[in-house]
Amino acid sequence: MLGRERTLPGLAAGREASRPHSGYISGLPETKDVVMIKLVGFAVSNYYNKVKLALLEKGVEFTEELNWASKDEATLACSPLGKVPFVVTDQGPLCESQVILEYLEEAFPEKPLMPRDPYARAKLRELVTFMEMHLELVARRLYAQAFFGGTVAPEVIESVRKELTRNIAAFGRLFVALRDGTVVCFASSP
Repeated sequence: MLGRERTLPGLAAGREASRPHSGYISGLPETKDVVMIKLVGFAVSNYYNKVKLALLEKGVEFTEELNWASKDEATLACSPLGKVPFVVTDQGPLCESQVILEYLEEAFPEKPLMPRDPYARAKLRELVTFMEMHLELVARRLYAQAFFGGTVAPEVIESVRKELTRNIAAFGRLFVALRDGTVVCFASSP
């Protein structure tokens, strides 16, 4: 089904991207048919935006479908916990943002987002993992108040403030610059 979008049964039509990009799967016999990817989720999600940015940077054609992490059967068929984002590819659905990014890197190698050097790739993954585990997950405890009109207890706000202060300083120690293919770490002295 290369070149055509495949919609899994039950997935409602949603908002589609106004900026399609073209791409193809490497390794197919001398054909450069367009591979259509549907990115499903919502734009407030950091993980959705991580995948969308990778698609845009790589120049991969895709559409978007709004899904507020629904638990309907069609969503669960693509993402067993109903989490977003997920993508629907010509081969089938994929969930979990990091898995999706790895798929995109391998399926569309023409414009790599990861460095070639194994250590440099590992340092980049280290930064991403640190941000997700020690910054985003901590800050998420404030999302109800920050984004959704809820309230968060003052002791939770204070706890998050202390934890983020410590974790942001630690993240600064991990800062990595790639220069001429060499990884340079700028570590602060204690």
